[in-house]
Amino acid sequence: NISLCHSIFFNTNHVIKLITLDELEKLVNLEKLDIYITGRINNINQVLLNPPLGSDKLKIQADADLILDKELIDIKTSMNIGSNIGDFVQLFIYVCLYYVNYEIKCEKITIVNPLLNKEYFIDIDKWGKYDDFVKILKDRVN
Repeated sequence: NISLCHSIFFNTNHVIKLITLDELEKLVNLEKLDIYITGRINNINQVLLNPPLGSDKLKIQADADLILDKELIDIKTSMNIGSNIGDFVQLFIYVCLYYVNYEIKCEKITIVNPLLNKEYFIDIDKWGKYDDFVKILKDRVN
């Protein structure tokens, strides 16, 4: 629902087809999605739904779809997203903004496509380039 709302609000040049719950159930196995979500939030200490990540200093407004402890999850419904590194650039910016705002480093970034029942992730627990990436963002603003 969040991704659909974002698509409707931000992608005004795209045609959005609203579908009924019955049509959605034909596209997505909702039982599998429920099992996936339930399995993901078990043993999680912190669930942040749509946390604001914007930074006035960096002149960036953003919010993530979901953060579970130290994993940032973005929900995408495009048919061909998640299989290459370029799809994750937005999420690298998000984890850096999360670090700037809350001084917490994510350990994993994940793209989930519930329509295709696919998940792609990058383990970033040893990445250590937060300050370098933030510097690039600051230089871009200046």
